[in-house]
Amino acid sequence: MRRHGVHTLIGLAWLALVYWLNPSFLWWLLPVAGALAVSIPISVLSSRVSLGRSLREARIFLIPEESYPPRVLRRLRRLLRRPPRVPGFLDAVIDPLHNAIACAADVARTQHSDAIRHVHAGVVERAIADGPERMSAHEKSALLGDALSLSQLHFEVWTAPNVHADWIAAREAIANARRNSVELVKDAA
Repeated sequence: MRRHGVHTLIGLAWLALVYWLNPSFLWWLLPVAGALAVSIPISVLSSRVSLGRSLREARIFLIPEESYPPRVLRRLRRLLRRPPRVPGFLDAVIDPLHNAIACAADVARTQHSDAIRHVHAGVVERAIADGPERMSAHEKSALLGDALSLSQLHFEVWTAPNVHADWIAAREAIANARRNSVELVKDAA
């Protein structure tokens, strides 16, 4: 009533004035003045969520993209239905994007003592030689909390000639996953 009361009064007054002057013009004016006169019930009914859902289910008032979505939107919906894989330690070490994010997340660029840096360097050397499976959760956590050591491990995994076979397999798996993701995006386009 507060929003459309004035509109309703104007519509009713207009219709009454036209009817008083010449009733035959009322039919010509009804689409405009009549709409103003019934603005309150139209506003109340058209704002109902249940009515909107019913009309959508009946496929009424849909835009073309809702009736016949483009191929790229259909593909996107299929991709979004699949839950994303949660990146783990191997992703943080091998995948350049995840590595950059993990390194950037190093809290306030913590300054570690020389002793801790030496311990982390030893962990990196053992990780390269023994592979990720032999690392303890504590060692993985320590490297994730040290951007420089994590970055060093990333570099060594990709460039060291004597890297453990598990790192090579993980590199290939992540590279294949990335290639598949790129192909999915190309297919969607």
